[in-house]
Amino acid sequence: MGMRLLCLFLVLYPSIAVNLRSRHGKTSQSNSLPMIVPGRNTLEPGFSYSEPVGAGCKQRPQELDKFRSGPSSVVGLNDTSTSGDMTPAINYNIKGWSGFCEMGWSLCPDAKVNKDYMYYAKGVGPVWARAAGVVDKIYCGLNGWLKPDIATLVHNFTALQAKGEELCKTKYAKYAETLTLTGLNDAELTGLADNFKGEKSLQQIIHEARTDPGRLIFDEKAAHMSAGWNCALGDLSCDIAYCNYAYCEKGDGSYGVMEECEGWDKVHGMPAMRAS
Repeated sequence: MGMRLLCLFLVLYPSIAVNLRSRHGKTSQSNSLPMIVPGRNTLEPGFSYSEPVGAGCKQRPQELDKFRSGPSSVVGLNDTSTSGDMTPAINYNIKGWSGFCEMGWSLCPDAKVNKDYMYYAKGVGPVWARAAGVVDKIYCGLNGWLKPDIATLVHNFTALQAKGEELCKTKYAKYAETLTLTGLNDAELTGLADNFKGEKSLQQIIHEARTDPGRLIFDEKAAHMSAGWNCALGDLSCDIAYCNYAYCEKGDGSYGVMEECEGWDKVHGMPAMRAS
């Protein structure tokens, strides 16, 4: 019954199925999102980052060849050969390299060498947030990252980096140690399976698929697994910054996406990040 309801959900909300595929580089190039650098319209006039694209992924250590051959490039999620790799992603985090680099995606490592996690936040959104915000806002909210005490850290690179490292060593450690480069698939499928085990009625599933489909993909366990996956790739703080740039927690406990949140700005993000 659970599998039938899952199939029904993907029929009712096909854009989520598209998002699941595109997030792992399995759609055609014409459908993929760039997610390489921050858009110019998200930066202050005249501002530019000092480090070039790909600077966060230095030469791949030869010792990693024992796991797999590396990506052809580190710019733009162009490595699609990760599906058969069962190596824990954390094993790739050595000597200026990371799980992100191994996936062929330097956006987060580039944010680190520029010492500004907003580099990643603006590189992912707002384009990605418009496509996948209905899901990602739930992921961000269930992890507790939209609270004021987290939001105020985003512009402090050192503080946010320390917070991410702390969470990876504690709250998300059990997932970070085992998830592979495709661990996000495992997390999202876990959330879907948990929601389709008969705990929700068909009517409730149809209602949520139409009104709040993100909650059918992410329950708390799936959200924590996804966070652990980012830890395994090398840095959780990139996603924490992205969450606070593009999403907010409203007074009624619901989550908003960009313009749905009072005071959101494409350059400066959410007001909560600017609070003293």
